[in-house]
Amino acid sequence: MYIREEAVEIAETIECRSSTRITIDYMREKISIILSVIKPNEEPIFIQINYDTLKVKVPIYAKEVEVIRGSPLIKKFEEFRRVSVYHNGSWIIVDPKPIVKYRVVSEYGRKCHLIEVTIFRIEGKLEVGSVLSYAYCRSVSYLRVYDYPGLVEVKFDGQSALQIMVQPKEILRLTIIFEVWKASTS
Repeated sequence: MYIREEAVEIAETIECRSSTRITIDYMREKISIILSVIKPNEEPIFIQINYDTLKVKVPIYAKEVEVIRGSPLIKKFEEFRRVSVYHNGSWIIVDPKPIVKYRVVSEYGRKCHLIEVTIFRIEGKLEVGSVLSYAYCRSVSYLRVYDYPGLVEVKFDGQSALQIMVQPKEILRLTIIFEVWKASTS
C-alpha cells in the first residue's frame, strides 16, 4: 500500500506543480505517441512526441490493469491537468498524459484556433532521496492558414482529441509545451 500512496502523492505533486522527495526507486520511461492534425484537402501533419512516466516494480502481479487514480490506460490524452496512476503487471505507473487545450481568439484580424498540448518531461536522475520539482516550460508552435473549409481533427495515436470546423483564411496555431521537471539531490 505504501508504494501506491507515494505514486498518488507524486501524481498530485505534478498536478499542483509543487515538489516531493522520492522515497522509492522509480524508473523513468519514455512514451512515444504520434500527434496528427488531419486538415481539409491538405496533407496531414504528423508529429512524434515523447513524454516521461515514472514506474516502480512491485511484488504483487496484476493480471488486469487496475486504475488507482485518473483515466483508463487506453486513453492517450487528457483535457485538463490530471495525472493517472496504474497497477499494470508488476509495475505501478505514474502517467502524466499529454494535456490538450483548445480555444478560439482573433489574431491578425482572423479567427485563430489555438491548440495547446502540454508534454511532461523529467531531467536529472530519479533516485531515492532526490526531489522532483517543476523547473520550467519551453514551447514550439506550428502555424497554418487554411485554404479550404472543412473539419480539422486532432488525434493522439489515432484517438480523436478534437474536431474543429474551419473556414478559408482561418488560422490554426498548434503549440507544444514541454513542461520540464528536475530530479535533484540538492
